[in-house]
Amino acid sequence: MTGNSWYSTECCAALNMNYAETLQDVTIRMHKSFVGGITNWCITCMPTGTAQLQSGRDITTFHRRIFECMGPRNPIWGDARTYNDYFARIGQVLTQGEAKTDVAVYMQNYLYPLPQMVKGGAGFRMWRDTGLQEAGYTRDYLDPSLLNLPNATVTGKRLAVEGPGYQALIIDSEQEPATDPVKTSMPAEVARKILGYARAGLPSSL
Repeated sequence: MTGNSWYSTECCAALNMNYAETLQDVTIRMHKSFVGGITNWCITCMPTGTAQLQSGRDITTFHRRIFECMGPRNPIWGDARTYNDYFARIGQVLTQGEAKTDVAVYMQNYLYPLPQMVKGGAGFRMWRDTGLQEAGYTRDYLDPSLLNLPNATVTGKRLAVEGPGYQALIIDSEQEPATDPVKTSMPAEVARKILGYARAGLPSSL
């Protein structure tokens, strides 16, 4: 929606896998991220400040539980340049052209409810229904701020045709019951905007 082709992830912070996850494991994780639309990776680096060195905490962070603080004392550091170059080439390729997404899912607030509080639980899945992705469709989440962007208009029955080109808008009904209407209720101006999308020919669904 914003036209930014760089979309990053904090890669591979696997719990209880410090000094156990390999760069081959990292590659598998990043391949899945690239398929999901990520174009850039970020990874935790090893602290090198004087305070950490004097206190003996220069081996890792996160209480030594989470992979993988990259630095010269890490056994896989010698291969880091090769893997970084590989991921950089993939990212550069993935920023070319235009990314299109099949379906937009309305979400009132990205921060509430917390993903792990969503009905059905853990896994940080904002929306539990996997039917669309299993059928081969892609989706994005849109909040009121994104719907206020200049390109958030319907042309030829598609939303933001010069960007993602969404073919439909889904109003998510899978969230837990609202405990704070200010954070979870749809503003009237958003409802009017979505009604305008429907009248302009964009398929919508609850």
